[in-house]
Amino acid sequence: MNKTLVSFGCFPEEVESGKEALALLNLRTAESRPFDAILLDHQMPEMDGEDVVRAVRSHSDNDNTRILILTSVGERGDARRFKDLGCAAYLTKPVRQSQLLDALAETLVDPDSEDTSEQKGHKTVIITRHSLGEDAAGKARLLVAEDNLVNQKVAMRILEKGGHEVDVANNGIEALAALKNSSYDMVFMDIQMPKMDGYEATAAIRKMAPEYSELPVIAMTAHAMKGDREKCIAAGMDDYISKPVKPKGLMEMVQRWAGKKVIRPFIGVDHYPSDPDLPVNPRRLRDLTGGDKDFEREIIDLFLKDTSRHLDQLETAVKEADAPSVEASAHAIRGAAANMGAEKFRKLAQGLELKGKNSALHGADEDFGHLKSAFEAVKRFFEKNGG
Repeated sequence: MNKTLVSFGCFPEEVESGKEALALLNLRTAESRPFDAILLDHQMPEMDGEDVVRAVRSHSDNDNTRILILTSVGERGDARRFKDLGCAAYLTKPVRQSQLLDALAETLVDPDSEDTSEQKGHKTVIITRHSLGEDAAGKARLLVAEDNLVNQKVAMRILEKGGHEVDVANNGIEALAALKNSSYDMVFMDIQMPKMDGYEATAAIRKMAPEYSELPVIAMTAHAMKGDREKCIAAGMDDYISKPVKPKGLMEMVQRWAGKKVIRPFIGVDHYPSDPDLPVNPRRLRDLTGGDKDFEREIIDLFLKDTSRHLDQLETAVKEADAPSVEASAHAIRGAAANMGAEKFRKLAQGLELKGKNSALHGADEDFGHLKSAFEAVKRFFEKNGG
């Protein structure tokens, strides 16, 4: 089962008894690294699954930890009893790989969105193999309008892993053309794009045929500042998600707005503890790719190639003191760096982006030198550790 969980993009830890499970749970909680979920066998010596559940639920620190209990002997009334104990899912063994993935997805896609006032940290409806079968549904057709190639690829792969059909557009003009030629359930719209930005494209969509007035348009913004959501809504968008996008957040948007059940959402963690001295946070990339080494290599190659091109453009813009071009190129670099977990590189790009935005390019040549050095460190990291 450990290998199966790793293939899903999870980071499992194993123990052999209920007492060991509680000890490890308490340790990780004390380290501020709580588990998102516990897969628990019902039949165990000394301390069975029910005893462990009661112990876990007796501490409020564990309210947001999901418990999925597995049993080889299912009896009438078990599901209700485990739900009342505080379990999120109850599955009978042997558990198929697809069942396990679906159960984890159901319980982990968006735990923070649940109303915890009634039942702390667990669903009011327990997941069973029967409910998983009843919930099966079709896929959604999605359009992603995004000019950054790395961001395009990441969003596309996450959504495709969720069982959905995805098309991409490089700017607002291409998005409008795609909508005129095909039918979509919803659109993810980047705000800053060349030729036609997300605000203009959304306004144009709302002026198309009447049915487009109800098409969900979700803004993707790198700013995530106070008032951004209101500005997006005022422009005719339905919601917004901040970049770099996270798999759970992206899939939750589909579930909320596409009107269809999410199939096989990508499972991963939303937090990325890492050595601050590393030029890249490997967990960020692993989370995005789900441990798929081929896709990881593809993303790294695309990032390095695309960023090298943007760096060349940025260098020219800095030499020519072209503030708008400095802002545009640095913005593209910043977005890709954030997706890859290259935090130092991202911050340096953000500094140049702000200088370009404010037309204050004093010291930009020196800043560019630091940015280029940071990129070389990122390249060396990927050459040594990537894909």
